[in-house]
Amino acid sequence: MRVMVVGEGTKVISWKSCQGVEFGAADLRISMSLGSSKTADLQIPGSNDFIIMATVQFQITGGQVTPVIAMPISATILDLKERIQLFTDIEMARQTLRFNDRELTNDQTISHYSFGEFAQLVLDVKPLDNEPKFDILVKSCNEQSKLIRVKETTLVGELRSKIERRFGIPGKLMNLYRLSEDMKDDFPLSAYYVCEGCQVEVVTNIEPR
Repeated sequence: MRVMVVGEGTKVISWKSCQGVEFGAADLRISMSLGSSKTADLQIPGSNDFIIMATVQFQITGGQVTPVIAMPISATILDLKERIQLFTDIEMARQTLRFNDRELTNDQTISHYSFGEFAQLVLDVKPLDNEPKFDILVKSCNEQSKLIRVKETTLVGELRSKIERRFGIPGKLMNLYRLSEDMKDDFPLSAYYVCEGCQVEVVTNIEPR
């Protein structure tokens, strides 16, 4: 079996012979899962050869939610921001990404920065001007949904009190989740990328918190 390692676009980096499932530690591994490694595989029809598309896994830090996003090295930083927007609802124009205190440029490709297999980036989100109020959708476990008006600077504990009044659920019996992350009372909503139109889930506990 042969493996063609592909970098930017369709540029062939190298062909490699392979006896087993992986190469040496310094080389790319064969994987059928884009989310679990830095490679994505495509077997060439009618042969035992594979095309390997190099990717990088990014852990996005800076808030209480830390998504992990895999991107091909041919993608741009702007493409990565678009993926972050799809995950967090934070508009691309409000995003600044940093790696080792260096701001990443929108039009540069991921390969330009030589991140390696895994990279941890810091996401800075520009605050909304004048701290405007906006509506978020709060959804309870019984499928009841209500719009609640908040600010980015509203504390999670304050949101909990609003939900208690609107839903009639004791605050000590509820957990709040944003993007599957359990929200803690002392943090502002911005730490969980809460923005206009986003959803917060309420899970009611039998036992008090």
